[in-house]
Amino acid sequence: MGIHVSAFLAEGLKREEAVIVIATPQTHDAIQRQLSTHSGLPDEHRLYGAFDADAILSTFLVAGVPHRERFFTVMDQILGTPSRSGRSIRVYGEMVVRLW
Repeated sequence: MGIHVSAFLAEGLKREEAVIVIATPQTHDAIQRQLSTHSGLPDEHRLYGAFDADAILSTFLVAGVPHRERFFTVMDQILGTPSRSGRSIRVYGEMVVRLW
């Protein structure tokens, strides 16, 4: 994971945007380490949501293939609350990589 990802996410937190990361545990750890190096971030990332990419994928895959309606249902559950609040949302995800 590049430094550009953490910079992208840190900028969102500074702007009080919702930041959603759907990734592997290793990536979550790397992001947390890199975010800790950015100045000006709030101590508590209350707008930061972390989700396990494999766990999320398992909720909408049917026989190893993404199911359209299930995908939109799951994404609405993850993105719906910040979206309905009118907040901008920044998302970093690794589900496509996991599917490959």
